[in-house]
Amino acid sequence: MSSATLDTAYLREYFASATQDEALVVNLEGRMFPVEVAYLAEPTHDYVQKAVETALDIHSQVWHHSQNVFNFLIQMISESREISSFF
Repeated sequence: MSSATLDTAYLREYFASATQDEALVVNLEGRMFPVEVAYLAEPTHDYVQKAVETALDIHSQVWHHSQNVFNFLIQMISESREISSFF
């Protein structure tokens, strides 16, 4: 099970009493990611279609940004290899 607000003590006691074994709790630190909230400029009649269009737009924006970062990293690695070949 996983949840940001899970009551681990309660569940540990429940599972330990149900199975007669010690229940193990593994706690992993999560990460926070920025969230952007976007609103439509005007209402739409087909929310499903608009949701799909919006998801595809976001995907293409993220993919384009990721490609730029990827290309930058490849360029940096190539330049680093060229420079290190002189030494």
